[in-house]
Amino acid sequence: ESEAQDAHALIDAGDPQAALHKLHSALTVNPGNDDARYDYVKLLIENDMLDDAEAALAPALAEIPRQLRFDALKHFLDAITFVSTDPRGA
Repeated sequence: ESEAQDAHALIDAGDPQAALHKLHSALTVNPGNDDARYDYVKLLIENDMLDDAEAALAPALAEIPRQLRFDALKHFLDAITFVSTDPRGA
């Protein structure tokens, strides 16, 4: 939880790369930390690291029952991927 709080402070300070590192560290220590995973995936998407976001999101999508917030991130990620890769997205 401390890592996630530090990450939010880094985001607020305008250092998303350091925040990504903090959140990744939090997930390395505790892969079941859903709050850190959500923040990490969201930050990856915001920084146009879509492949990394999809990989980080996969464990949460494999859980049953699936949390709605992770479903929402998947839909958001799919929409961004469509817009950026498909000519119809323009």
